[in-house]
Amino acid sequence: MKKELSLSEKIEEACWVIEGSVIRKQDVKEFNLSVCPLCDKKFKKHYSQICCSDKCKLKRKRLKEVEYRKRNLRYFADKTREYAHNNKDKIREKAKRVYEKDREKCLIRAKTRNENRLTGFCNDCLTNKKTEFHHLSYKPIKVIEVCRKCHNKRHGRNYYGR
Repeated sequence: MKKELSLSEKIEEACWVIEGSVIRKQDVKEFNLSVCPLCDKKFKKHYSQICCSDKCKLKRKRLKEVEYRKRNLRYFADKTREYAHNNKDKIREKAKRVYEKDREKCLIRAKTRNENRLTGFCNDCLTNKKTEFHHLSYKPIKVIEVCRKCHNKRHGRNYYGR
């Protein structure tokens, strides 16, 4: 004997609930339903829409930018080098402004570079990568060695990892 299904179970079996509206599975051909490639949600597809929401669209855009940068790493390195070569005065001016703004921190950073040696071992993710110092405090000087990815996480930045 088959168990009698409740009304909500019958609806659940025969329909999808999408963003508050109920869509019968029979009507799928009428609506262009699609699955979001990032979050696997089902949504009504409008024209060339790929993602279910603006949040997923932005996430997809960022992923594409990261992939593009990785594919064209040499191009971006050349452009950076070219900019540095053509704008030496601008770069020097900015370095001076930073130094003038917080002279004490700059001196402490220089002292840290001279006194400590990098071992190439990240204290956060425990990998052997190119590392840099992260200052926990400037007075007294407390530093730990972290890779660039972990350093950016500590500062709340989401830059492209190298």
